[in-house]
Amino acid sequence: MSAIVNATPLIALAVVDQLDLLPQILGDIIVPTTVHNEVIRQGLERPGAQLIAQAKWLQVVSPKTTSTIEPFLLGLDPGELDVLLLAREQQPDWVIIDERQARRAARALGLPVKGTVGILLPRA
Repeated sequence: MSAIVNATPLIALAVVDQLDLLPQILGDIIVPTTVHNEVIRQGLERPGAQLIAQAKWLQVVSPKTTSTIEPFLLGLDPGELDVLLLAREQQPDWVIIDERQARRAARALGLPVKGTVGILLPRA
């Protein structure tokens, strides 16, 4: 199994010390480079960043395609857009994303979506 994960679920799971649930439940965990940079490089002093930086199982991948539309015009941030682009390329079992607009966009693209609550409570 595989999942492509956005920043908010990574941070939330790290803050509650449940980050290891991702590979335990979902197998291969992939984040776009933009999300990795947002969480690790730009957010280094923020809660959970150190734990995420130490996650050896986290695969950092850039999408091969780009969008000609600015993410904010779609109501997304650059990380969310890259999660969706990468998910369309790789067809993971799950896209783990919490933001409402990004979840709507993922569903509109036919991608399987879970959020942080769905990881913590698998039947949710």
